[in-house]
Amino acid sequence: MRFAASSIPCVLAALLVVLAWYVPAPTTPPATQTPSTATAAPVKPAGRGIDYRPVALPPPPARRPTLTPRAASPPRPAPEVKAVPARSVVPETVVPETKIPAAAPPPPEVRPTIADAARGARLLSRLEGGEGPVLELAWPERAAERDRLSRHLARCAGLVTAVLSGGRLWRASDPPGAPWIPDRRRVSGVMRQADGLAGGAAGGAAPAVIRAHHGLAEGQAVALVAQSFDARLLGGLARLVGEIPLAKGHVLGRYAVAGDRLVLQGLRVDGAAVPGRVDLGAIGRCGG
Repeated sequence: MRFAASSIPCVLAALLVVLAWYVPAPTTPPATQTPSTATAAPVKPAGRGIDYRPVALPPPPARRPTLTPRAASPPRPAPEVKAVPARSVVPETVVPETKIPAAAPPPPEVRPTIADAARGARLLSRLEGGEGPVLELAWPERAAERDRLSRHLARCAGLVTAVLSGGRLWRASDPPGAPWIPDRRRVSGVMRQADGLAGGAAGGAAPAVIRAHHGLAEGQAVALVAQSFDARLLGGLARLVGEIPLAKGHVLGRYAVAGDRLVLQGLRVDGAAVPGRVDLGAIGRCGG
């Protein structure tokens, strides 16, 4: 092959380009690898005219799991509802809790003792002298109880009925025109109105008989008892209501028959009620 002299420079230039293409880049020791980033400095290999720039490739797409559709499970049957017969419902009655109050203690009952009778004897002497309390003791309301009481007092308490007229006492058993002078050592000087008491049962005649026997135009029926009975009665009252109130007060009360006992109850001192009663013994049995 022949080349013209003018074409030699062109051929040499072409050879140089080819040689430059195949000349390997000088070997350099490997540097420590660092993660590539998009802003890394470009690396220029030896040679001319060609720049090598790293290109950051996008990461491979993540592999998505393959979704296999499952067969739909058959619907569950609806629960069977069994009809239950309705039961009659009785409304519950709520009863509020009621506190039962404690039972009140029974009223006091006094049975006069020997010491009470001694105290009552002192009070009785004051009454006979015009001092002391004002006593209003009523007989039982029922006629049968009054008759029973008068018989008991006539037997065990020396009950005597008389007529008080002209400041004197008159009995049917005394001679006509002769007044009765009681023994002050045995008979109480406290007189009771005898209205409503049975004359014969009370140890004496009826007031009308006494007045006719002595020729009296008028007179008040009264009853007297033994000192011992009134001493026990006043001593029991003093223990129940107090000796000082009894000595100065206005005392109201009523005789009553409680079973087989003679009692004094419904007591009031100066208008104030006094709970309790005085037991004056068994009816029909003296000293009981």
